[in-house]
Amino acid sequence: LYRNSRIPTGPANRKFASTVSVGRSFAAKRAIARRTANSTRKIDKDHPLFIQLSTLSEQRRQALEPISDRMIDSSVAYQGYGRRTSIEPINAINKWTLGDVWPKITLFVDVPLDVAIERITKRADKKTRYETEKKEFMQRVRDGFYAIYKTRDDVYTIDGTQEIHDVVKDALTVIKKHGF
Repeated sequence: LYRNSRIPTGPANRKFASTVSVGRSFAAKRAIARRTANSTRKIDKDHPLFIQLSTLSEQRRQALEPISDRMIDSSVAYQGYGRRTSIEPINAINKWTLGDVWPKITLFVDVPLDVAIERITKRADKKTRYETEKKEFMQRVRDGFYAIYKTRDDVYTIDGTQEIHDVVKDALTVIKKHGF
């Protein structure tokens, strides 16, 4: 989440813009469609990473106070661990993209892999590219998030197996605790 810097920051005026994953972002889908419209080539495995980072860079220019973000860690977890791309270049690109604007907290909604797959299967909407991956890929991504978060003190884990209202309540508790 990013607090929009163009809006007065009093409690009644706080507005937040959430980051959008590449799989669900209209702009990202449009960029991928343009890139591949007249091509019979398969999309390079790193292509979504660069679109995601471009989206993140644009969001950074529009908002100055990061509160929480999932794209930074997701690019490492999905591309680095899931796709087995080298993590160091991803971290370097993230650092270059964000400059000195980093999130203050990260909320990690933890869901066991089998529960996540069951939820994905039950949803009626179209699955993202990542949601159609094999279970082994998803396990590498989950392991990646654990590896990323194991030494950080800015990450707050929320039990994602709870009812949605309890997940939201826990998230709001953490957010309020940090004065947002």
